[in-house]
Order: sequence, then structure tokens, then C-alpha cells
Amino acid sequence: MFYKGDKMRRKLENLKKEILEEFNRVISFWMENVIDYKNRDFIGKIKADGTKEMQSEKSLILATRILWTFSKCYQRFKENKYLETADILYEYIKNNFVDKEYGGLYWMLDYNGNVIDSTKKFYGQSFGIYSFVEYAKASGNKQAVADAYEIFDIIEKYGKDKENGGYIESASRDFSFIKDMRLSERDMNAPKSMNTHLHILEAYSNLANFTKDEKVIKVLEEIIEIFLDKIMQKNGHSGLFFDMKWNLLSDLISYGHDIETSWLLKEAVENSNDKDLKEKVILSSINLAEVSTKEAIDKKGGILYEGASKGPFKTKKEWWMQVEAMVGYMNAYQMTDKEIYIDKLLNIWKFCKEKFRTPYGEWYYFVDEKNEPVKEREIAGPWKCPYHSIRAFLEIMERIEKVFI
Repeated sequence: MFYKGDKMRRKLENLKKEILEEFNRVISFWMENVIDYKNRDFIGKIKADGTKEMQSEKSLILATRILWTFSKCYQRFKENKYLETADILYEYIKNNFVDKEYGGLYWMLDYNGNVIDSTKKFYGQSFGIYSFVEYAKASGNKQAVADAYEIFDIIEKYGKDKENGGYIESASRDFSFIKDMRLSERDMNAPKSMNTHLHILEAYSNLANFTKDEKVIKVLEEIIEIFLDKIMQKNGHSGLFFDMKWNLLSDLISYGHDIETSWLLKEAVENSNDKDLKEKVILSSINLAEVSTKEAIDKKGGILYEGASKGPFKTKKEWWMQVEAMVGYMNAYQMTDKEIYIDKLLNIWKFCKEKFRTPYGEWYYFVDEKNEPVKEREIAGPWKCPYHSIRAFLEIMERIEKVFI
């Protein structure tokens, strides 16, 4: 006979076992198909049918997220193949993405490593910090820490809005004004976005955690305050696009970013000594998770893509928001001890196993309204990276272990 606690233990231990198996499937895909160990390089895109596009462009986001992923994997499992992979990506980024004249990191290269988009998107710069810090943790490479600080200084000098607070989206190669600030073609051309702030938060949190630098912690606390005071809206969601004075420019809602914010904010504030700020973040994190359970979960399974003030859009579901929701609900369970969040997590996990897995080890980019995989999109590419999935797998395994200590 099992008591309530025993049932929860069984659920989570079985989940951890399945997550580890999925981790091995996905990470093997990247090592076997994307990383070119012989030439110390990587492939920029792989189609949904497994075809490698050898002449595809290589994005800063893909490169830095691969670096972060394998650096993190090495710390967890201490397997040399993971550190070897991280070494290759660090070397490639340093040799090809770093702008040696103006500083910072280029946005896009061609397949030979030549610059095709020199824009300095601060979202991309933040992933430079995030990945360099993680690589330093894994390798002990002190230069990687210096690299992270160099980008930190660039963001603070050129990206920060010193009058209204927060950070702008983009700049030209020499960090002068750029008219088109969009992160991608599907984004609004607004000077500030929730998405860029979320990943600067994530990057600064990693740097603060590793260095314990009071200067970084102070700026991190400022960003947390911006989330609480400017980005979070009265409807319980985060606003997505803003003008320079923080006026909201769109009523769009991104459910994936909401639930991702819920746990990244909590993680970030753990690097602060401000008790009042911690209490505010906990309330906000729980609220974000609670709102998503009411609006974002589709009765057919999974987390919906986005919505607006009138409610959710019944369209596609992307892979990344599913795994971010899993971490978000695990985080909510840890904060509240409410088992409903574990049930939500397990339901999403079941949905992902049934709908997102490809025959090649990675997941489909997204499924359509009928929950059928959309095979026109790549399974590895400029935005389809291992970071969301692998990070979620590692987070969930670690959090399950902490629950039962």
C-alpha cells in the first residue's frame, strides 16, 4: 500500500527515468548529426527528414546554445565527449563570431564562417554571456569569464536605456542606431521586448551566480524590478513589445514565454540578497504558472502557442514551450507543494512523447492545430537548438532529486 508521498515519489522517479532516456536520444542526435568533430565545425541546418543542409547559414543563437548545452551536460555527467564538443563550439565562436574591430558577436555567418549579418542584437549578445559562463564552469577556462565580462560591458554601454531603464533590441555593427530592431521577421519592430529582457536576465543571472560580483548582482536586480514593474501586466501575463518609455504596443500573449519567465525569474532572484524582492518574485512566479494552467493548456494536449486579450489562438504548438512548461510546473510544485502542477507536467510530457518525437532523435519544430507534425520546418537550425529541451531535461532531473533529499 502506498501513501500519498509514495505515489508522488513513484511518479517523479519514473519521470526522471524517462527524461534521462529522452536526454540520451536528443543529445546523441546533436553529436552524431550536427557536430563535425574532424573539422571542428558544425552544420547550420537539418531538415525534418534528416537531410543535412551543408551550405546553410550558421546563427549565433545556434552556436551559443550548443556551447551552453554541452558545457552544462559535462558538469552533470562528467563525460569527456561533452567537454570536447563544448571546446569545439567555444573555439568556433571565438574565431568566427567575435567582431575583433568593434567588439561583440555577429548575428549570422554563412556555411564557411563568413559574416552575412553583422547586426549586434542584444538578445544574441546575452547568449554569448550565458554560454561563455557555462563553458567557464565546465572547463575552468578563465578567458571565457573575461569574454563574458566583455560582452556584459558592451550591453551596459550600448544596449542600456539609461533614461527609462531596460535595454533596446539591436544596434548596427559599430553599435550605432539601426532602424529595423526586430529580433526576427515575425516580431514587431519595437525598441524593447520582453524576450530580449528575459534572456539578458538569464545571462546576468548565470554571471552573477558564478562570480558573485556585486556589480552584476545590482544590475540583475534592476532587471528583475523591470519585469515586476514594467513587463508584467494586470492580466497576469507579460507584455511582449514596448516603446522606449515602456508603453505596451501589443496585446499579444506568449504562453511559452510566460511559463519560462515564471521559473527564470525565480532562479535569478536567488542570486539577490533582497528578501522583499524574493517575496515579490515568488508571488509573480506562482501567478504566471497559475494563469497558464487556466488559459494555455489545450484540451487536446500541450501548451498553445500564443493568444491575445480575447483569449488563446487555437493554432500550432512549438516544441520549446512544451518543455519550458514542464520546468515551470515543476518549479511551481516546489514553491507550492500542489500536486496539480505535477499532473500538468506529466500530461505535457505524455503529449510530447506522442506528438513531437522524430525518428532521428530530435523533436519536430511544431505541430499544427490537429496536433500533426509540420515537416516543412527544420529539426536543427538557426532557432531550433538543443538548449530548451536539454536544459529542461537537466532541470527536471535535478529538481526531482532535490525534492527527495
